[in-house]
Amino acid sequence: MSHKKNIAITSLMALGFMLSTGSIFANNFSYNYAEAGFVDLDGGDGFTFGGSYEINPEMFLQGSFVTADADNSDADVTGLTMGVGYHQPIADKTDGVGFLGLGKADYSGSGSDDSDTGFILSGGVRHMFTDQLEATAALTHTSIGDSDTNFTFGARFHINEKYSVGATLSTDDADTMTVTGRMNF
Repeated sequence: MSHKKNIAITSLMALGFMLSTGSIFANNFSYNYAEAGFVDLDGGDGFTFGGSYEINPEMFLQGSFVTADADNSDADVTGLTMGVGYHQPIADKTDGVGFLGLGKADYSGSGSDDSDTGFILSGGVRHMFTDQLEATAALTHTSIGDSDTNFTFGARFHINEKYSVGATLSTDDADTMTVTGRMNF
């Protein structure tokens, strides 16, 4: 697998966990949402769609889909993640969050097609600085393509109890930036 293709696949799979970090309002973290947004990879950009559903007071199901096209070429990458997460308060206004999932990435372009499937394991924290400003940080390991570990951090502004906007940055061999709009239910 080429280095550029591996960077794209790893970046998209890390996005799976970024989407699993839910939203909060009035000191209550929500894990029930649908969201959509834009993705900016080193050398390309695309769209993301995802959601989360709390299955009991401490666990949630999460899924995401990402598609991105490489700049100045016919290459594109799509990624799908699905998994289960666990969250627990660890301090006032702070949750610890863990996630275990499966990811699949498909790469096509430049005369070759490839796909890979693997695991995603992540751990992080979510903290509410104010009633409207949330911050997240996580360490994520993926085994899709070549194994890789990256650091993700982000911020989310809550317009009201139902709607929010957020941005995240994932750093590894390539940086991945996302900007999303979210609707809680």
